[in-house]
Amino acid sequence: MRRHPCCVLRERDRPPFLIAHRGGAALYPENTLYAFQEAVHCHQAAGIELDLHLTADGEVVVLHDDTVERTTDGHGRVAWMRLAQLRELDAGWGWTASDGCSRPFAGKGIRIPTLGEVLDQLSAPLILELKEGSAQLAYRVAALVRQYRAEHRVMIASFLPQAIRWMRRIAPHLLTGVSWPTAVWLAHLEHLRWPGVFPRFLGQNRFLLIPVYYEGTVVYSPRLLKNMHRRGVPVHLWTVNATDTMSELSDDGVDAILTDHPDLFNSWVSSHLGAGSGRR
Repeated sequence: MRRHPCCVLRERDRPPFLIAHRGGAALYPENTLYAFQEAVHCHQAAGIELDLHLTADGEVVVLHDDTVERTTDGHGRVAWMRLAQLRELDAGWGWTASDGCSRPFAGKGIRIPTLGEVLDQLSAPLILELKEGSAQLAYRVAALVRQYRAEHRVMIASFLPQAIRWMRRIAPHLLTGVSWPTAVWLAHLEHLRWPGVFPRFLGQNRFLLIPVYYEGTVVYSPRLLKNMHRRGVPVHLWTVNATDTMSELSDDGVDAILTDHPDLFNSWVSSHLGAGSGRR
C-alpha cells in the first residue's frame, strides 16, 4: 500500500515529497486528469493536490474557481451549472504558453473531471481541497472516497473552518488538516513563543499544510516546523515555485513541497541533492 505523503515525517537523507499543485498548473491545464496523469507518470509526483466544487445537480467536480471563465471557454458559476453543461466546456482552453497568446491544449478534448473519475483513474495519493463549506459537499466527498475505497490515500484540506468541521463530523477517520484561520493562529502563537497551547489549536490534525506567507502574513518558520515535528506532525508548504526556496525548505526539514513546477522540482533534486537521493 502506498503511503500518503501527508501523514509521514520525511527521512532527512531524502528530498521532500513532491506534490503537484493542481496537477502542475504551470505545465498543464490545471485540475484535469491530463495534468494529474502527466504529473505522476512524467514527473514522479508523490501526490496530487486538487480543488472541489458542487454542481447544481449535486455532482463533485474538480475546479479551483467558483466560476469557469478563467480555465475554460465557458461562462457562469459552477454552482448554477449542471454536470452535463460543464462537460461541454473545454478545460484546456484557459492554459496559455509563455507568450501569453497560444493555447496548445485548446481543442484537445480535455474536460472538467468529476472526483469519481479521478478516484477511479488515478491511484496516487490526493489532497482534496474543499472550496465550499457546505455539509452537502462534505457528505458527497466522503461518500465518493468510501465508494472507491480511497480512504488510505486521501486527505482533506480547506481554507474554510466549517468545511473541516463538517468533514470531521461526517468522516472522522479521514486525514484532515487545519483551516486557514487555525494556520494563522498557529503562526502567531509560534511568533509569540506560546507552544504550550499548540495541542488545543491542532486538535485532531495529523499534518500541517500551510503557505510560507500569505497576503502579508508570515505563516511558516523553522521554529514552527521543529515544534510540529516534536509532536510528530508533518509540515507541507505551498505553493513553492522557486528552486532556492525549495533548497531552504529542504534544509529546514520540510516534509513535502507543493509546486506548480514539478519539472523544476525534479531538476533541483538532480542538481542539488544528487541522483542517488531519489524521488518518491
